[in-house]
Amino acid sequence: MNPVRGPRDAQIRAGITPTNHARQNAQAVREQSNMNAMRKAAEAHQDTKGLKLPPVRSTSAPSQRGLQRRPSSSSGRDFVAENRVGAAAPMRPPRLEKRDSADKYINKKDYGQVPQYLLERKMQMAAEVEAQARAKEAALIPPGMRLMPEDERLETLEVLKKNREEVDRAIQQLPLRIETPSAIRRKEDLERRLREIEDAIKIFSRPKVLVHL
Repeated sequence: MNPVRGPRDAQIRAGITPTNHARQNAQAVREQSNMNAMRKAAEAHQDTKGLKLPPVRSTSAPSQRGLQRRPSSSSGRDFVAENRVGAAAPMRPPRLEKRDSADKYINKKDYGQVPQYLLERKMQMAAEVEAQARAKEAALIPPGMRLMPEDERLETLEVLKKNREEVDRAIQQLPLRIETPSAIRRKEDLERRLREIEDAIKIFSRPKVLVHL
């Protein structure tokens, strides 16, 4: 038995010459490469044929004879030479008027400070608020009473604290055994006075104290 080994073997047995695809691919690659080379050569030849070199001009200053051959106007002025001189002249620096004005404003003595009229307005508004608060407090005070000023309240509170220290010291100096009626009355008076002083201290320790007129 002689089995068939693939499509190519079957074509050979049938009398058909199989196609050599590798050879065809290599030939196609060579043809495409030749066509690309011919196209590039044609493009390079076309570019070289149509290229025009610009005329070479001298960078040196024109001679006096050349200047006389080409007058720039009927008036006889040579604008080319004038433009050349103007281009060589130094450029003027830009004007700094706006910047100078800003610098002057920043360097002012009162720069960054609150204007005086704003300070006065602020003080006026604070005084108006304080006056309104006093008016409301006065409306709450009963008839025949008055609001004690702050300095008077603090002074009275200081006096009460000193009196409390004196009474407390006197109580500490009493004997441990109190049997006589006079000693008993003295102790009771000191204790009652101490309670009164402590109650008064509580009252005058408040931020607002009302007293009789």
